[in-house]
Amino acid sequence: MTFSSLHTLNVGTSFIPLDVVTLCIRQCTDTLTTLDIAGEYLSFEVVQDVLRTIAGRPLRNLNIGVTCLSPQLVDLLAEHLPVLTKLSLRIRAVSADRHEPPMFIGASLMQKQSQVERFRRDGHPRVWGVPGGRVKVYLQAAVLSSVVDILHDSLETEGRFPE
Repeated sequence: MTFSSLHTLNVGTSFIPLDVVTLCIRQCTDTLTTLDIAGEYLSFEVVQDVLRTIAGRPLRNLNIGVTCLSPQLVDLLAEHLPVLTKLSLRIRAVSADRHEPPMFIGASLMQKQSQVERFRRDGHPRVWGVPGGRVKVYLQAAVLSSVVDILHDSLETEGRFPE
C-alpha cells in the first residue's frame, strides 16, 4: 500500500522504532514534499538511511533532530536533497568532523567551548556556504545556548540568518 497523494508526513520516533518510520516514508516518497521527524535525535547513520530512502524525490522541507551537526552531515543533506528549500534542524551538539564525538563539561549538557569554536572555524565555510542562499536553515539546539549564540552571531554577521 502506498500513499500516492500524500505531500506532508509528520512522524514521531519516541514510541515508534526507526525501521517502522523508514517504512512509512517509503510508502509516500514519490509525492512527499515535507518531512518532519520528531522525537529522538538521529545519528549520522540513521539520517543517512532516511536520506537514501527519499533521495531523488521532490522533498522541499525537512525538519529533523540530529545528535551532532557536522560539515559531513550538511554535505550529505545537500547531496541527497538537491531541491530542498527549508531545513529545520534540532541539534544536540556540533563537531567539525563527524568522527569526533561531542565533548561535554562534566556531567552537564554544555558542550566544550573549544569544540564549538573549532566547529565554527573549520566547519563554517562548508556548512553555511549555500550558493545563492536558496535554502533557509533554522537551528534549535537542545540546552546548548552557546552553540546557538555562536551560530546566530556568525550567520547574522554574514546576513544569512533566516528571518
